Amino acid sequence: MFVAIVSGAFARPACHTPAMRGTSAFAGTVYEAYRPAAVGSVDSAIYPLRVHYRREEDAGRAASLVLPALERSWSVLIDEMGWPAPPPDGLSGGSDALDVYLTNEGTGGGAWVWGGGPDVIADDDWYTVPSHMAIDETLSDDDMLYYAAHELNHVSQYAMDAQEVSTFIWESTAEAVAVMVDDSQPYIAWGGMPDFQAYPFLSLVFDAYQPEVIAYDSGSTYEYGGIIFTMFVEQRYGSNDGTTLLALWDALAQPSARVDADFLDGLASIEPSGSLAALYTEFAVWRMFSGELDDGAHFEDGALWGVNDQVGVEATLTLADVDGFVDSPEDPPYDLGTSYYVVDLGAGTDETLRVDVVGMEGAHWGIAWAVWAADGSARTGTVLGDPGAPIQAEIPLAGGVRAQWGVVNAGRPDMGVVAAQPRRGFELALTLLAPGSDPTGTTTDTGTTTDTGGTDPADPPEDADPDAPTRGCACAGSGSGGVPAVLLLAPLWFTRRRRGA
Repeated sequence: MFVAIVSGAFARPACHTPAMRGTSAFAGTVYEAYRPAAVGSVDSAIYPLRVHYRREEDAGRAASLVLPALERSWSVLIDEMGWPAPPPDGLSGGSDALDVYLTNEGTGGGAWVWGGGPDVIADDDWYTVPSHMAIDETLSDDDMLYYAAHELNHVSQYAMDAQEVSTFIWESTAEAVAVMVDDSQPYIAWGGMPDFQAYPFLSLVFDAYQPEVIAYDSGSTYEYGGIIFTMFVEQRYGSNDGTTLLALWDALAQPSARVDADFLDGLASIEPSGSLAALYTEFAVWRMFSGELDDGAHFEDGALWGVNDQVGVEATLTLADVDGFVDSPEDPPYDLGTSYYVVDLGAGTDETLRVDVVGMEGAHWGIAWAVWAADGSARTGTVLGDPGAPIQAEIPLAGGVRAQWGVVNAGRPDMGVVAAQPRRGFELALTLLAPGSDPTGTTTDTGTTTDTGGTDPADPPEDADPDAPTRGCACAGSGSGGVPAVLLLAPLWFTRRRRGA
C-alpha cells in the first residue's frame, strides 16, 4: 500500500471560495444576502473598484494597501492578460463597481469571492454573474498582492463560467495566475504542491473535499497544489503569460443554454491532437522534473523546488532488482492518475529496460519515462496505447544513473468531472534486454517519443535533467512481495505563509 507522510506544518489554506460556491443555487439566489458589514469605503480612480472596511482604523490601509494591490492585479489580469472584467452589480455595495470587503466575516485569515444569480449576459457563450470579494483584515502587507490577484482571478472566473463544478480548476488556475502577478511569491513548497505531488495516483479531477483524497490526507490542499498542473498547461502549451489558461476557461465555459462542457473538455482543446489522454500523459513526464531532478527544459522554476515537491513513487529499485520484477500496486491509479517507479542505476548499464503493462479495461493506459545522466541531462518519452490495450515501452538505460517511469491511467473517452472516477489495477512486468538483443514480447510499442534537446518553453522537449538520484523521495519498494511502499517526505526546503483564496 502506498503511504505518504506529508508535512503537517500547515493547515488547510484559509480559502473559502469553494465553500461559498457550495452555498450558491445560482438561479434565484438572493445575491445581497452575503454582503459583509462595513462602516466606510474608498474608490479607485482608475478602475471600477470599491474597497469597504469594517473598522474605522482600517480606512488608511484600505486606501494605501488593498486598493493599490487590486489595481495592480486588474492591470495585469484584465488589461494585459485579457481575463474578463466583472459585470456591473447594479447598486450593490452603493455603486456598480466590484466590491471588496476588508473584514473578518467568513475569511478565517484568508479571503473569498462569491457570486450568484442567473446569467446576466444570456446571449454569449459564458455563464456570467457579478461577484464580490472579502479579504481578511489581518492579512499581512506582504501577502496582500498575492491574495488580491488570486481572488480577482476568481472574479473573472465568475464572469466566464460561474457554473463550472471543478474546484480543482478554480483554485489551481487562480494560484498560477497569482504567481504571474506577484512574482515575489514563489510557489515553492508552501504546502499545496507537496499535497498534490505526494499522491499522483489520485485523479486530476479530485479536490481536498472528496473522500478519495481525505482517505490519504484529511487536511489536504490538493487543488492548490494543482498549480503544478496549471503551470504545466501554461508553459507546455503557451507562453507562461496567463493567456493559455484564459483560453482553457473560454473552452470549458458553459453558457446558460448548454451545460455539457467541463474543464476536461477544455483541456482536450488545448492539446493540438485534441486528446485529453495525450495531454495528461505528457504531464506525467513533466511532474517528474522537480528540485534536484529539474533539467531546465520543463518547469521554469523547477530547480527552486524542494524534496517535498517531488512526485511520490510506488517502489524504488536497484538494477539488480529489475529483471523479472512484477508488481500490482495496492493503491492503483484512478482515472487521470499515475503510479511511479524508480530504478537507481548505480554504476550504469548498457541494457534496455522493457516495461510491460496490462491494465484493467475501460481506460487509456500510457507509460511516461525519463532517464537522467550524471551530468544532469535526460532522455524522456511517452507511450500511449489504445483504450484498454496492453502497452510496452523500451527505455534505453545507457549512460543513465537514474530511471523513472509512470504507469499512466490516462482516462476514458466518456469521462467527465462529475462522473465517478474508478480505480483501475494493472500488472507491471520488467525485463532487462542486453545490447543488441532481439526483444520478444506479447505487447506492442505504440509510439515512444524521445527528445534530446531544446529549452523553448513554448515548445519544450522532453529532455535533459538533473543530478543526484539519491535525493528526492526516499522510498521503500513494494516489489512482488507486497511490502508497503512508504514515501518519506523530508522537511520543506522553503517556507512561506499559507495563502487563502
